Amino acid sequence: MTNITDDIATVLSVPGTTVPVEYETVLAGWKHANAVRHAPLEERIADVEATLLTGDGDAITRALREYEATRALKGDFDLFKRLERTIMHRLRSAYASVAATNYATVAAAWQATADELTAAVQKVKPSAPVGDVLRAPAAVRTAWEVAPALADDLSRLAPILRTAARLAGVEVNDPSLRADDAILSLTVDPGTLHRRRVWEAWDTTTHRAGRWGALLELGAALRVPELDSVAAYRRPRPIETRYERTRLGFTPYQYDPEDGPDERGGLTAGRVAVAR
Repeated sequence: MTNITDDIATVLSVPGTTVPVEYETVLAGWKHANAVRHAPLEERIADVEATLLTGDGDAITRALREYEATRALKGDFDLFKRLERTIMHRLRSAYASVAATNYATVAAAWQATADELTAAVQKVKPSAPVGDVLRAPAAVRTAWEVAPALADDLSRLAPILRTAARLAGVEVNDPSLRADDAILSLTVDPGTLHRRRVWEAWDTTTHRAGRWGALLELGAALRVPELDSVAAYRRPRPIETRYERTRLGFTPYQYDPEDGPDERGGLTAGRVAVAR
């Protein structure tokens, strides 16, 4: 239960995202049921006794129902799990009505920051030596200074964007991808850049403006796709050792399958798995 509610709470941390009233109502009911279940039964009995003294018929009815529910939930684990599954289904159904809109809102927030960083990199490379920047115009110095902070903001928002996409029913899956690799497919348009160079920029840990600065300097665009346009961008296939026939026999050389056809016409050293 906590997974979906935590994920949605993460998305709601971005200004402009919302949930329908039904979601709030169902979640409040679940929280109440959970609290009631974990409250000592003696407290529920005391609540019923206190309510009986008020003479309020509606309040007495509610108190008695809560007491019966408490007894049932505390004594029947299966009943509580059925309630949990029902609540989860209702929460998912309620959130579905705003999932795409929330994705668009988070995407817009990420894109606005990405556009700022892109504009900064167009003025000056974040990796430029500080000595060169000190002699540059004020606008260039400012762009150089703000680049790392903008990159940090992108890194903070990127997992939220992925969560929003997942809640909207879009998963980025490919066997080659690692832990947070799916985020690249949601944030980067590599165009015709060499796949291996793109992933090298993504994996960098030394660039002054992080992976985002490295990608921009490489020539990639930071751009969030529409939900129906999300496609996995796989990692590069492994470098292969191939063999070239020479007068002395066969000489090994390294071949990158992402480079395209092997113009040297080498022989593969064993079977190479075909990747998409």
